[in-house]
Amino acid sequence: MRRLFPILAFSFAVFAFRAAEAATDDCQVYDLSMPSPQIEVDLAQDVSQVGVQLGGPVFSGRQIITSAGACPHGDNYVGMADAVADRAGVTWKYQGKSYPLYKTGIDGVGVAIGLKAVGLGTADWTPVDSSNYFWSSENSYDDPGWLEVMLIYVSTGPIKPGTYAFPQTNLLNLIYAHLRTPYIEYDRGYMYIGAGSVTHEGLGCDLVDSEIDVNLHQVSASEYFKGVGSVSPAEHFSIPLQCNGEVAIDMTVSSSGAADASKGLLRVDSGGASGVAIQLLQADGVTIMPLGEEVRIIPQTTLGQNTINMAARYYQNASKVVVGKAKGTAQFTLKYR
Repeated sequence: MRRLFPILAFSFAVFAFRAAEAATDDCQVYDLSMPSPQIEVDLAQDVSQVGVQLGGPVFSGRQIITSAGACPHGDNYVGMADAVADRAGVTWKYQGKSYPLYKTGIDGVGVAIGLKAVGLGTADWTPVDSSNYFWSSENSYDDPGWLEVMLIYVSTGPIKPGTYAFPQTNLLNLIYAHLRTPYIEYDRGYMYIGAGSVTHEGLGCDLVDSEIDVNLHQVSASEYFKGVGSVSPAEHFSIPLQCNGEVAIDMTVSSSGAADASKGLLRVDSGGASGVAIQLLQADGVTIMPLGEEVRIIPQTTLGQNTINMAARYYQNASKVVVGKAKGTAQFTLKYR
């Protein structure tokens, strides 16, 4: 069973708010393009807990994001990044620094934001935990400002199994402005999470084979069937599973041809043997597997290959046994806890 965080994509929508006295009509904040990552969640980790990293960091790469000569320069002309998304109320550490997590619009999934820019004055990632991060420096006509963004998705609480689409959530306002009071804003970009989704299938197991054939072999009626309640030797069989973590498994066996549910008896198909039923047993070959009831069949699985062990035998349920072919069918349902 493959657990995927499908492609997460986000983009900038650019809106211009230019002051009347600005003589630079072409000053723009360019779109910041981001790769579209595929994130696989490692379900061996406990993603019901806070602070589990969901895949690797996503990087934009360094990009110039203003129109160089068209934007004004000089004292107090800067580019700013303001965090506007709602906080998730959780702080998370990455490479020794504390990052607040912001809400993504999906319960249990938050995002940490890191920035690098010439105006931040450092080659390291700066956690976005407030506003007014200067991504361009003052008096820098030849270097109007570059920006690099890092996003890391982190669990902020239990993530329920299912598939969820990201709503259009604005994480950052990117503003180029003159910092006087009130400041003149020349252009603004909005960084959104968009068009992605989160798929969480939860811990569980896949059947290696969807149909299991059990051969009870040929038995001697005269040797084993002496009266109602007589049984043949049990034949053991197994149901192989591939599991992605540690879960308890409850099994329910059902059949439209139940002869006696409490005794785990399946009615054999007509046109063959009669006077016998097929009895299902648990792994020890003795304990009855009742039909229609949940039974804890595996207390705890391991990551990888697991096996449900069971057994079956013929059970005389009438005073007279007629020999012939005896075939029955049952369905089983597994519930993971």
